[in-house]
Amino acid sequence: MWLRRAGLLHQLKYKTQMNEALLTEMIVLLKDEQAFFIRKAIGWVLREYSKTNAIFVKDFVENYQLSNLSHKEALKWIKNKNA
Repeated sequence: MWLRRAGLLHQLKYKTQMNEALLTEMIVLLKDEQAFFIRKAIGWVLREYSKTNAIFVKDFVENYQLSNLSHKEALKWIKNKNA
């Protein structure tokens, strides 16, 4: 579980150079995990990436069924920015 989480969080540093195809593939593979730390990491990486590419994150969240935690975390910065 920790290696899967680390794989997600490894994406955090790429910002404008994010490999969106890889990020999508990783999240799709892990989105149904029950582990809190995986669900939190999915939301975290999407939230941070929303600061670089909010359109990608909004579209991703609309097109994929995420856990409530991942969904909430993914959109947190976008909602705060628009508030």
